Amino acid sequence: MKKYLRNTIIVFFIVAIAVFTYSYGWKFMGFKGCINPDIVIVNNVEVNSDQLTILGTSTSSSLNYVGYTYEITNDSLFVGLRYSNLSLFRRNSDFNIVIPIESSSFNKIILKGKNSTRELWSQ
Repeated sequence: MKKYLRNTIIVFFIVAIAVFTYSYGWKFMGFKGCINPDIVIVNNVEVNSDQLTILGTSTSSSLNYVGYTYEITNDSLFVGLRYSNLSLFRRNSDFNIVIPIESSSFNKIILKGKNSTRELWSQ
């Protein structure tokens, strides 16, 4: 009985780690886990003095939006979107990204995927 309980606990932890890694591990990979920008429809890009807002959706109804990552390099703001086929809590491909900005330290906004980029906005 003890061996069965030990094996059940080990399997439970392995499954929990796998689900956590699949759901949140992409945040540690940077843009490698982001989707191709060509399948993203951007409805609105708005740059104010204190925040950047990007609204849009995916062309694939089977993908579920799970999050984004961004970085400012030189004069460009790179934004990467993460979608998933397996999402237990989210069932929507729409996204509404709000990034607080201190100053206009970028002249371009570029949507970036693993192997491709697409310019969304330039000053």
